Amino acid sequence: MTLQEALAAQRLLYLAPFKGWQKCRGLTGLYYYNTATSSENEKDIEVQVKTGWFKHEWVPIILLKEVKEAM
Repeated sequence: MTLQEALAAQRLLYLAPFKGWQKCRGLTGLYYYNTATSSENEKDIEVQVKTGWFKHEWVPIILLKEVKEAM
């Protein structure tokens, strides 16, 4: 998933350690490149997700997936 796909997604799940896939209340729009180099690689992006009414968590973008409705 790219940053643009994540920002455009209607419903997201995030992978939480020892809990599996959890519902995500959306993205806050904040993100950063978690890397020691000055390169901007999509796989190094961490995004801030809403996990509750006032709770936020930083999640690597590779641990997000979009929920698609079955037709």
